[in-house]
Amino acid sequence: MQPTQGFNAVSINREDMHIEFLEIGGKEELRPYWQRYMSRALLMVFVVDSADPQLFPIAKKHLHELLTSDPRLPLMVLANKQDLPGACSITDLHDALSLSEVGDRRLFLIGTM
Repeated sequence: MQPTQGFNAVSINREDMHIEFLEIGGKEELRPYWQRYMSRALLMVFVVDSADPQLFPIAKKHLHELLTSDPRLPLMVLANKQDLPGACSITDLHDALSLSEVGDRRLFLIGTM
């Protein structure tokens, strides 16, 4: 899979449920859009390339900026590319992103491939 280059939206409609998913790519020119949609979010899913530790400080900065908009918004961090040699462990990623400092919120950190 290639990283999202822009926006990707999906809606699921059933008799008793309506869910909208909005994915916004992580390139620098798309980052100003992130905050615009935070007020409607029920969960933030933040994807990190766990095989590229040079980007962790940037990811940490943007993640913590986004989280200030809603101190109770649940957070799911997906540690992507766990199957690659040299990928950062979940524990190391937790430390690198300072996830112990995200406040009183539900937090999920999941390794993915």
